[in-house]
Amino acid sequence: MDMTQYQATAKIFAQLLPFILLIAVLYFFIIRPQKQQQKALAKMRSELKPGKKIITRGGLIGKISSIEETTFMIKLHDGTQIEILKDAIISVINEN
Repeated sequence: MDMTQYQATAKIFAQLLPFILLIAVLYFFIIRPQKQQQKALAKMRSELKPGKKIITRGGLIGKISSIEETTFMIKLHDGTQIEILKDAIISVINEN
């Protein structure tokens, strides 16, 4: 490889380096933490049992009364029972 080919290769690499660094930063600061959060939510949802007090994405607070394959039946404070998707649950309330 002569000097001009080496310089051309170095120039191409120098132009691509910022894009490579940008992709790495996006992965470590945006994509990876989001995947970890999704895994934690999936684990939390899989461990839910009847009687647990939960908060939904819509802000409803209730206790799980029964569990189906993709849904939960929750009982609200006034006794109303509603069916929600498992994906709608964002948090479990610890009752101490």
